[in-house]
Amino acid sequence: MDELKKTAFITGGAKMTISESGRKIIERIPAERILIETDGPFTSLGKTAFNPTMVNHILKKLQGLNSFISEDSLYKNFHNLLS
Repeated sequence: MDELKKTAFITGGAKMTISESGRKIIERIPAERILIETDGPFTSLGKTAFNPTMVNHILKKLQGLNSFISEDSLYKNFHNLLS
């Protein structure tokens, strides 16, 4: 499990910020291991299907649960995933 913590990335999306179990998971994810996702178009905010332009909405929800998550940390994680 420790090796997984060093190499795996975990995605956080809008649905995770709604459920109690999802919020608990987000609170425990190290900032250097999380990526953001919209789950779109399969989830929605009201009647609007999520799409990539809505990542700021999800980012704010994630930051409300884990203060170590930032735009910079997400950018670095995405870069590290691709390199």
